[in-house]
Amino acid sequence: MGPLRVEFLRLERTPTTMPPEHKPTQKDRGKVEAWVASGATQDTIAKLLGISVPTLEKHYRTELDDGMNLANAKIAGKLYEAADKGCPIRQMFWLKCRARWKERHEVELKGKLTFSDYVAQFSEEDLESDD
Repeated sequence: MGPLRVEFLRLERTPTTMPPEHKPTQKDRGKVEAWVASGATQDTIAKLLGISVPTLEKHYRTELDDGMNLANAKIAGKLYEAADKGCPIRQMFWLKCRARWKERHEVELKGKLTFSDYVAQFSEEDLESDD
């Protein structure tokens, strides 16, 4: 028996075996922006587009970075418009969130309350129970 001969099969990538280059459209960009704004993960978005996550990051970096900020700005604009038109609920919401307004609840206590007065209202059973 002669020496063992090992042959290696050399695989060459040809244009027919490589996936086609992804070419994003404005429609695709809009979809990615909407999916980011709705909280979809990059893995999910890539699967929906039929591409890999690195390809998604390469072609849609701006949409991935700005999608949530654009959605928040759009909703804030609508909230502002509604508040500006006189909607009291949206005006209060705006002032609480943006102007840091707070609702205050004042409680007025009359008389003198001591700790012993407070404890005296409970029976010994109440004070000894674990509840």
